[in-house]
Amino acid sequence: MARLLIPMGLWFWQDWSTALEQSRSGAARAFLLWRWILTGYMGIGILFSGAFVPCAFRASLSAECRAWFEPPLGFREIFHPNVPPELLGSVGAWGLVAYLLYSVYFVWRLRPGADRGELA
Repeated sequence: MARLLIPMGLWFWQDWSTALEQSRSGAARAFLLWRWILTGYMGIGILFSGAFVPCAFRASLSAECRAWFEPPLGFREIFHPNVPPELLGSVGAWGLVAYLLYSVYFVWRLRPGADRGELA
């Protein structure tokens, strides 16, 4: 999801994009170039990592799919050796729910024409 959210964050604000495109400064041009490069990099990353999405839904894992599980399992062994994996999974799932709720709220508040309830 980060490979989708990072480019969205760089391209989302229309007023910021307009100000950058109207500016003729070197910093604005460098930022625009960096934004295009980062968007391309994330797009290529989506294509390559998209081939491994089916690994999340398989009962038996091939060697290629197991390689994706080694870093999180190593992290668990280092930082949470005595915590059951089921508990860590539950905490992670609730964290994802909270993240999604904050993301929906963020997009809802920034939609065009939204009353932002700003204080005077």
